[in-house]
Amino acid sequence: MARLVSFMFALLLLFGHQQIGKCEDGKFDIKSLMGNAGTVLKVGKEIYTGIDYVYKKLLPTTTKDSESDAKIEPGMEQRLTDQIKHVAKKLDSLKVDMQNMKDEIIDKISNEIPDQINLKSNLFEIYLRINQIENSYEEFLTYVRDPHKFSNDTLKRFAKAVTSPELTELPNVLKTIHWLLVQTDVDIGDSVLTVLSRSTQIPRQMCKTQQSLQQMIYNLYNAIALTDVKGYAMILFGHHILQYIKGTLLKFATNANSAYSTDDKTSEIQVAEEQFERRITTTMKAVAKAMKPASRAIWTCDTYGYKEGVTYTKLNNVFQKYFINEVDLNPEGTCTKTCPEYKQTKAYGCFDDKICAKQRTCSGDLWECEHKVSSTMYICASDKKSDRRYEYVEYGNSQRYGPKGRCANPAVEVYGWGRGFSHCTYCLCTCDDLGHSNSDRYKIHLLNFINSVVTGVRFRKSNNIIHIQIQQGQLLPGGIINQTTVSWVPIEDYKINEPMPGSEGTRWEYVPVAERDYHVLEWKVKRELHRDDKFMYRKAAVNLDDLDFADQGPSNYSNYLVGGLRFTADEVKGSGYHLNLDVYMVPFDYTTGKLRLWEVISPWFSSARQLSERGRLIRVSDKVQVNLENLDVPTNSGAPAVPTSQSNQFLYFTTTGLDADAGQTTIPFIDLKPVQTYPPTPLSGAGLFHKSSPGSGGFLSFKLFTYDYSSQLQIKND
Repeated sequence: MARLVSFMFALLLLFGHQQIGKCEDGKFDIKSLMGNAGTVLKVGKEIYTGIDYVYKKLLPTTTKDSESDAKIEPGMEQRLTDQIKHVAKKLDSLKVDMQNMKDEIIDKISNEIPDQINLKSNLFEIYLRINQIENSYEEFLTYVRDPHKFSNDTLKRFAKAVTSPELTELPNVLKTIHWLLVQTDVDIGDSVLTVLSRSTQIPRQMCKTQQSLQQMIYNLYNAIALTDVKGYAMILFGHHILQYIKGTLLKFATNANSAYSTDDKTSEIQVAEEQFERRITTTMKAVAKAMKPASRAIWTCDTYGYKEGVTYTKLNNVFQKYFINEVDLNPEGTCTKTCPEYKQTKAYGCFDDKICAKQRTCSGDLWECEHKVSSTMYICASDKKSDRRYEYVEYGNSQRYGPKGRCANPAVEVYGWGRGFSHCTYCLCTCDDLGHSNSDRYKIHLLNFINSVVTGVRFRKSNNIIHIQIQQGQLLPGGIINQTTVSWVPIEDYKINEPMPGSEGTRWEYVPVAERDYHVLEWKVKRELHRDDKFMYRKAAVNLDDLDFADQGPSNYSNYLVGGLRFTADEVKGSGYHLNLDVYMVPFDYTTGKLRLWEVISPWFSSARQLSERGRLIRVSDKVQVNLENLDVPTNSGAPAVPTSQSNQFLYFTTTGLDADAGQTTIPFIDLKPVQTYPPTPLSGAGLFHKSSPGSGGFLSFKLFTYDYSSQLQIKND
């Protein structure tokens, strides 16, 4: 009998394996099928059909006393043995994924939703039950790999264990998992899905997981649904083993389309089928309800281990406070005005050879000067190689700008002087160091792709230019990413005003052009065709928006994924030029995993051009400013940075506050930590946001929105 049992195992696994999902590179694409309740139930039906096929193929005349009558086709044994090894290898790879379930799903959900004791205990209980089923499944696979080693008594013991009504055995273990996940009990508390569905605000703190809350729920569901299928397969097989031993053979279905007919089943199998169908249907309904409101946003946590060039970067030599005497603010060298009258000017000279000789000259424009010097002051000048001009500034009355500390160089005494009826006073201006050879500016970046979608993003700085770098991966059927193809796309590295090689095969050189290939941050610019100062516009704004395509436009836009990211700049009435994040959206076929590029109409959309409810592009200009005035250097904060902005806001790059830093640093800093999904997941959108802590200038960061898998959950109709 052991020989026949080995064939039954093989055919069951082969048939079920071929239907459950495609195998590529040793991995199951099970997610592509688990989102449809009808499909999951179909898997169960096909498992039954596979067992039925065993009896048709191998046991046409077999009874409990006539094992030798079984007809085995020539070569079938070797073919099945080869296939057993192949399937066992595939199932082993699936088992590894399940072993990571506790770390990747259970622990992450528990840790990121605090103060939920029942949730943690219920999740851990689910994990223990799944682990119990996995152990049984491992035993099941052991029989498959070499069934000839085991006696009939061993197989009979296994069959009884997986069909036993005892509380600790498989059928009731499956019921317990379902109950913990779905059911709410007055005495025990809310179910796992009930708690998760109420946790829509918690994801504000979820930044360590590389998964959105919805993605976690979906992954938890996939693990449980797959466990249910495996448990159901073992229960069915156990009943058939026991029936075979008793000599009770199944009747064959006469209708090929109704192999699951009630008339063809014993009462035990009928009960197992009904329980399986009820669990799958109710579970999927509860999962769909929990997933719909769940956040799909992911972002990276702040870190106390700040490291420039690794975890963050700053914009050097962009905006900085600058002390200068009025005599150097005009080409005539006069002192006839007040500081506030100098709205826009330059450093024209170095008259008194005092602080101006000790600091780097502002190589751009000086803006919005103000009178801040009413007495003698002492300026601790920074080394000329430093990004700072001053370490601190101290007045005779002990008022101080900047951090406390020792001055490496002798402090420079600075004071105004009289000239006839006028007074040459010191002014404090904002230096836009545009002419500095090492000034950091932004770049507009257009990204191409070939049937790949974005799975991650990060900022990169190279040659004083901030780039968007994306991570891409090949899309597979069912909204899955081929993990072997995931990689970071190299940035287009070049220097401003230096020729680049032309297209391959040509001799032409390409010179980058401002506002086409890169965006120059400036404190202010004059509006085109106007010379009047009242038409001066800020050119240092960045829009902060959640560009989530799943929430934009009508429902037929739900099957769109992010294919690329770029910066663009738009003029916004009343607040100047704003840097926008543009998202390239491309439709795709969920079933085939193919991008439908021919359907793209308006692929790029941004915070300035969003979709209306009818799917039309509209312009958005009524944004609220995030105030960054008088704040400290972000890395000086002793508290972690958390999101402080909301969608439809914007911020200006500006200087740090006088009190904390003498206005020597451009804020916010740029967060360099990658924002990426793990496991890699397609995205429905992206965004920019500001994160900070009290008193800190904060960081400009990316956020991503994972694809809305709830749109693909299909509940079986009763």
